[in-house]
Amino acid sequence: MWFDLIVFGGFWFWALIIAFIIAEISCVHYVSPFAGGFVLLLTSAILLLFGQLKVALVYCFNRPGQSAGIIVAYLVVGVLFSAFKWYRYVKAKTKAFNILKSETLEKHGVKTFGELPVEDLSRQGTWDKRDPRDWLNNHFDSCKMQCDPGQNKDRITTWILYWVFAMFWDIFETITIRLIDNIFESVKSMFSGITKRLFRGLEADMS
Repeated sequence: MWFDLIVFGGFWFWALIIAFIIAEISCVHYVSPFAGGFVLLLTSAILLLFGQLKVALVYCFNRPGQSAGIIVAYLVVGVLFSAFKWYRYVKAKTKAFNILKSETLEKHGVKTFGELPVEDLSRQGTWDKRDPRDWLNNHFDSCKMQCDPGQNKDRITTWILYWVFAMFWDIFETITIRLIDNIFESVKSMFSGITKRLFRGLEADMS
């Protein structure tokens, strides 16, 4: 069945599949499960209109038990994958807050949250300077809200339903970021040398 689709699908078939994959990855990246569902239905309608999907539908209809098992297995993997993604998401949010907290404590010369000064209207400057405890506590509440599953229904649903595309994007993004970071680290010393050489005369004049 799939061999026939590959051989006789032709250019437009594969162009549609590639466009479908790109569109689904975009929907996953921008956390839009409804848009992902629309793209899936639109692609299915086009394939059904031109006869490409009829073979697959007949195959599923003739094997309902196997088809149902595949759907259940897909959703189970989606739930497990979404749990993994949720762990990474919450970990990234808590890590960012811990960095912010450490910077705030260091800025005010204290070691614990309770030692931060409370509101002092005589202080000049921004909220984090006038009332750092309340400012940091507000960021903590915001972090908790962002990590509430109830506030991330679309995100979790997207991971469950479109985990294949989410996984593909994660792998591609990870490989790309690592490649760029490795290239940067390998040439950073060269660019630093250029900067140091060109600034040498300016630094001498400014000293």
